[in-house]
Amino acid sequence: MSDRSDMARIGPLFLEEGQVAVQREGLEAGRIAAFILVLFVAIAVVVWASTGWFAAEADAVRASVAAEAEYPDRRLMDLEAERVLSRYEVLDRDQGIYRIPIERAMEVVARQAMPDSAIIHPIWE
Repeated sequence: MSDRSDMARIGPLFLEEGQVAVQREGLEAGRIAAFILVLFVAIAVVVWASTGWFAAEADAVRASVAAEAEYPDRRLMDLEAERVLSRYEVLDRDQGIYRIPIERAMEVVARQAMPDSAIIHPIWE
């Protein structure tokens, strides 16, 4: 410091006497704002993903509870529907209204809609 007698050393800076040294902290406002923005977006993504996951879990729990619940009326309705859809029955003989099993009804409708040569018969028939 001999050749700089009129300067005082303050940290890594050399200043002339009477000047006040202010050293920068090294953090820029732009970097801080960018960090806060990235942090906000990351939190938003986590909240969005967890909301979807929780909704899916809630739906799964509701479905499993509904499947395990006993509904005797529903069981009776299913049995009655199966009985009605799988049997032959005369509904009104005068008007020619008959009930046939649903599978047979689908075959009849398919045969009426297509010529016999276009119907492919399964091997097991």
